Amino acid sequence: MAMSILRVLVLLICSTFLSFQTLAQSQTPQTSSWPDSIFTRISRDYSDDWADQTTRLSVSLFDELADIELFSVGNSRLDISTSIRRQVFDNRDLLETYTVADTFKLPMRIGLWDEADIPFPGANLNAGIGIELYFQGVNLRQVKAKDFSSLETAPTDIENRLRNLRRARYGKWWNALIIPLRLPFTEKNVERMDVGEISSWLLGGTLRLDGSFGWGDLGILGADFLQINSGFTTYLAGTFKVSALKLEKQKIRLKFARERKHGLSLGLGQSRMEYTLFDGFMVFGQNVLGIQENIIPFSFQTSTESARGFDVVYDYDLTNENAKRAYFLATQGRLEESNKLSLLSDSGVQPVMRRDYTTNRNLRRSQMKLSLAFQKQSVESWSLTQAKITTSDKVYTVFESKNINVRGFDSLWGSREEKRYEITSSLEEDGSWLNNKHVLQIKMNASDSDMSGQELNNIIAETQEISGLDLKLPNFPRTVPCRRCNTKNDRPAWYGPVKAAVQVDLPGTSLASFLTTPKEEQWPLLEIAHGVPVGQWSMKSDRFWWTLERMILTVGNIPLFLADIHMKPGGQLWNAWRLRRHWKRAAKQFNKDESKLLAKRLGKLFKQRHYNRELTRLLTLSMEPSPDTPTLVDLSAPESFGRIRKITGDLPVSDLTLRLRRDLDFDQPGPNLDYDHNMTFKEAKVRRQEDGSIVLEFKLDQAASYLYWHVEKRQSFGRRTTLLKRIKPLLENQMGPGEVSFIFTKDDEDPYHQSIYQALNQDFPLAIRLSASKNGSDWGEITELHLDPIDPVDPE
Repeated sequence: MAMSILRVLVLLICSTFLSFQTLAQSQTPQTSSWPDSIFTRISRDYSDDWADQTTRLSVSLFDELADIELFSVGNSRLDISTSIRRQVFDNRDLLETYTVADTFKLPMRIGLWDEADIPFPGANLNAGIGIELYFQGVNLRQVKAKDFSSLETAPTDIENRLRNLRRARYGKWWNALIIPLRLPFTEKNVERMDVGEISSWLLGGTLRLDGSFGWGDLGILGADFLQINSGFTTYLAGTFKVSALKLEKQKIRLKFARERKHGLSLGLGQSRMEYTLFDGFMVFGQNVLGIQENIIPFSFQTSTESARGFDVVYDYDLTNENAKRAYFLATQGRLEESNKLSLLSDSGVQPVMRRDYTTNRNLRRSQMKLSLAFQKQSVESWSLTQAKITTSDKVYTVFESKNINVRGFDSLWGSREEKRYEITSSLEEDGSWLNNKHVLQIKMNASDSDMSGQELNNIIAETQEISGLDLKLPNFPRTVPCRRCNTKNDRPAWYGPVKAAVQVDLPGTSLASFLTTPKEEQWPLLEIAHGVPVGQWSMKSDRFWWTLERMILTVGNIPLFLADIHMKPGGQLWNAWRLRRHWKRAAKQFNKDESKLLAKRLGKLFKQRHYNRELTRLLTLSMEPSPDTPTLVDLSAPESFGRIRKITGDLPVSDLTLRLRRDLDFDQPGPNLDYDHNMTFKEAKVRRQEDGSIVLEFKLDQAASYLYWHVEKRQSFGRRTTLLKRIKPLLENQMGPGEVSFIFTKDDEDPYHQSIYQALNQDFPLAIRLSASKNGSDWGEITELHLDPIDPVDPE
């Protein structure tokens, strides 16, 4: 509650600075010259990592406040500024930990040529050429519960201690400011790094040509002032990046990367409308307390980029003096010593992986902002990469296509939604991907601050569709009886915050099954995927009449595109046509054994804006994942059914895609979603005994050092209330492998066991969720058990 009040106060203060302006009555708003405060993103984004475009949570009000420019000095020819930014990613683990990415950036912009006011009737035309040199430092760390070891004897519920979002957002703000001073260039800075912490630094340079075309003071829509901009930026850039990951106290992993790239970014919108909410009054000839509000109804950006580069990774044993010297040379970009030592055994320098690549990237972003009250954004990204990957045992040539779609909104009153889809296909040039277990990866992440019954049922259904798992959840009511009104009336049911995450790793045989689907089966599958009755699209004449009947909706979607609004009935068939066209062309490339062209076609096939659920439904219908397909499902709704975490299948440690993510791309900002598939409870059961004690029994295939407990009260309408959360460290006496049993009694001397017994000894139905871990960070699936209430005492 306190943080909600603080958030509102901060936003109101910011709104005050933005809205209350003292203006002379005769003053007329002027068209902002290129670039303005927000439209600058078009020329700013190209200097960031491309992956940052889809991980940045820019729809969040917190992230807007957390992107701060500390100072800016200079003029139109030379500008130096410093900014810091904090990003927070939910790891979605049992401890409710977060990955925090702090960024420090120091750019220097040099204007070579700038024409700010090229004469043009009724508009402003601006153009310029400039150079940008910049330094960027990033620190990635994990925010976990405090006093983790003290959880063993904690006498009270630790639920609040495990909620670390506030600490992740607002703790250690100075960390971003001192990033340049903490870079691991010295032994002391290396010692200060925590195990698992990542420190990254980047130097870059850019030559750019940009321009804008703007209209201002149009006087329409009832606005006092309306401004519309369109612009472009074309650039040639190069970067040098080094990232350090501390593996152990005296062992560190170093990644060295270089990249050169060129691209083009186009923007339309950044339209700004000013409304006078209060005219104010005159004091000594000046207008005082005139309140104006800015509204940005739409902003659209599209970007394309081509890049070529390489990155190489070494592990260094800092107890070896030669390896230590090679490490500090490598932090400066000098790899000769590392290359020499990596060829020798027991030298302390071990080569991990090298990647030489070329990539093409495309991105589209739509944004709407209604002052600080409401923001909405959608981002689509598609990339195609050809990489030559060298490991200690083999050289691979891989073609990877990745599609990302993020949509969400945030509001001043706390309502927030975000949904993210990611589909990645990785094909090896020699065709061996057909025998690989990790070829096509499908991810879906969703979060909602307060879900309705219909939304909750939809997200459960989608989670089950993608994963192929039956979560055994009921159909939650959309309405519930209203206690304060007529008994005949109901009110909408709200189930509080809900988060969902699904990850499915499909083998090459599943992708081949999708590509070899007979043509006569494609339209029926497309009908089912789009929720259309079977037979509606089977004949050309049926599709013609379907299109004609919905033509007004189809045409209406064209102007709504800029506002990021879409009427699905008007676009379903068009999307199905597009899917089928790319589906057939991908099948041709598969038959020709053209891995590169197939990866490119899959990227176009999986490119979506509004029909991501229909696409994932089509894939699961045609591929039919087997029970041993590696799948992770994490669905949490604390105010309804609690949390469900299921893990099936297994990924081989030698899988190339998995090794790339863990060994080469460890420095990409994002959530840490690793899990332990071996930590699975078997034959788990809980029961009450005649003497009043409670017995828990289960089997583990491997030893575990931590046991997680979550006890909930089961209520009507599927709702649940948390009674207890505990984590039991068993560092000296591990559980398993084999049979494990616990007996909880009323008079147990162990305070941990006593608190468990008190939570379980209830006169209402209970749900017990268990999970195990080896290291306290990577957890297995959640096993749920039900315990009946204690029998009532007979008064006789």
